Amino acid sequence: MRLNVTKGCPEGGFEIAEFEIYNDDGSVPAPDNAKYYADKDAQQEGANLAEGRSVKVSSDLGGDWSKDHITDGNRHSNWSSALNKHRTADGVEWIRIDLGAEKEFNEVDLYPRGDGQHFPYNFRIEISDDGKDFTSVYECEVPELPSKGEPSLCKLDKTYKARYVRIYAYKLRDQKGFNDGHLFQLSEVEIYKR
Repeated sequence: MRLNVTKGCPEGGFEIAEFEIYNDDGSVPAPDNAKYYADKDAQQEGANLAEGRSVKVSSDLGGDWSKDHITDGNRHSNWSSALNKHRTADGVEWIRIDLGAEKEFNEVDLYPRGDGQHFPYNFRIEISDDGKDFTSVYECEVPELPSKGEPSLCKLDKTYKARYVRIYAYKLRDQKGFNDGHLFQLSEVEIYKR
């Protein structure tokens, strides 16, 4: 077999990655080459837009409680704000997720740590195009600890388009019997267009 190229690209060249030959009666499926052309910033229908994205936080416990767990796709790993930073519930902690490019979304799901401890009493969801100036698009009050493993599904009033999403907790919760202060802890943040 020989592939005879009679005309290359206008700049004068020709490139090929692979040459495959089949004895095909119509039953051999065409190869799926989408991965070679996929735009990593393209928005996939129903995909978790936060997974694998870069995260900044107001404070971080690190180690097994690192901010890297917030968007790692694992609802069983955890992040925690720093210990003993807030002696009262009025402390502020935040998580900022960079979606990599402007994306459309209308739901932000917050998964508490396994037993629900240290989920904030009050938080809001904010959006930004530059990562500096934020606009609030959702307010939430959570008087009771969430049930074990139950997420807080924040369904927004409309579809928004932004690059940055920030979860801004402004009334924190402590855990009775522990001397860690008032914290903000989560296992995962997921962002969707539904």
